[in-house]
Amino acid sequence: MEDGVSYAPEHILKLVRCGCTSERACRGGKCGCMGRQLPCTMFCTCGGGTACSNPFNITESAKDHADIPDDSDEADDRAMDVDDEDDE
Repeated sequence: MEDGVSYAPEHILKLVRCGCTSERACRGGKCGCMGRQLPCTMFCTCGGGTACSNPFNITESAKDHADIPDDSDEADDRAMDVDDEDDE
């Protein structure tokens, strides 16, 4: 991403992001993200980096949602059914 370009509008970034900055970042109730049971991200002041005790982990997140069925095949089947009806 280019320097000076925001990831999202500022009012969106303020919704949920912590302001943790110490060496023991994001350990306890003072962390806004932990208080809301959310992981810290790159939008947080802590940056969700190595000092953060509550970083977002894409691998764990994917495992948490592995049981959610992928409906893309079902949607494709429905779309094909609609196309078949048009032919009649």
